[in-house]
This record gives sequence, structure tokens and C-alpha cells, in this order.
Amino acid sequence: MAVDASWVMASQAPVCTVTVSWVLEPVALTGTVGTDTTVSGRENLTAQAAAGTCTFHWGPRGGVRQGQWRMRTDYLGTCTVVLRDTVTYVHMNDCTQNPPAG
Repeated sequence: MAVDASWVMASQAPVCTVTVSWVLEPVALTGTVGTDTTVSGRENLTAQAAAGTCTFHWGPRGGVRQGQWRMRTDYLGTCTVVLRDTVTYVHMNDCTQNPPAG
């Protein structure tokens, strides 16, 4: 399983940069393949602005078990997501995910 988390930020600059520290904590796991322990990272991100916004992407690219995880960032807040057996896209601005959690 992999997570592609994103965050959209308003910007007038042509290029945006940010450093994101994130933690992915297991809540209720259902899978048997991959790690079942907390995963964390710190990433320096750069994004091209388009229509006055920058969209940043980050997160573990694989190796976590299927199930429910809590994703925290240093200043973007916390979202609880359900990871499937494919890439799960999480939009941190409003904690929506695709595929949906339900």
C-alpha cells in the first residue's frame, strides 16, 4: 500500500517550497503484508504554481499494511485514512481520500 498525500496552498509565486514532517500511525489494520508500526518522514517539497495555487505531494510510497491509519503533519493537522491495496490519495486540506474510506 502507498499513500500520496497532497496539500494545496494559495500563492502568487511561480514556484512554492515547503518542508513537511509527517507521521503515519496505525489505528485498525486489516492487512497482513507490510509494516504495522509508525512510519514517519520529513520532505522538502517544491511545486509549480498554477492558477494561484501550489499542490504538494508526499507520503510513504509503499510498505504499509492495509487498514486505518492516522496521518499527522507538523502544521497541516491530522487526518484518519483507510489505506487500500492500491495507492490511496489523501487531500490534507479537507481530509478527503480516493478511493473513499467507506
